[in-house]
Amino acid sequence: MSDEIQQNTILQQLQDLHLLPYGSSFSDIANITPEMISTQLANQYGLAEGILKPGMFSTISEDLINKLMPKTYTPFIESSTQPFLTNLTESLTGKSAVGASGGFAASSNIRDFEKKARDVYGKDVAGVVGSTKRQAQTSFDKIQEIVNQWRQTAQAI
Repeated sequence: MSDEIQQNTILQQLQDLHLLPYGSSFSDIANITPEMISTQLANQYGLAEGILKPGMFSTISEDLINKLMPKTYTPFIESSTQPFLTNLTESLTGKSAVGASGGFAASSNIRDFEKKARDVYGKDVAGVVGSTKRQAQTSFDKIQEIVNQWRQTAQAI
């Protein structure tokens, strides 16, 4: 699931609970207070005012919110993949590449060499991107758990 889909899923859930107005941005989640949660869920589930206390609800931390925003990972991805890119460039233009291009059937040799170099680079980059996606998924799961806990608390009363 892409970051944007995850963000929209969470926004939709919070809008359905009347915790955010439609058209809110994902970063607006940080503005949701325990008081808002207790008031809106009491209204949503037809509970008398004051039954749900703000202390019953934890908020969604800015850290979790940020971990679902691609801009959080951009510097890490760029810094982590730069060495791979440098190594790829060196391998495609350096002594090894020149050696691969010499001799009989040179064009075939260089294509094989380039493919191998790109495969290695692609695996390295995929590892970095995969790591950031796992972190984002963990944050998404934690936010989902928090929202579900809010509902369960209100439904239990």
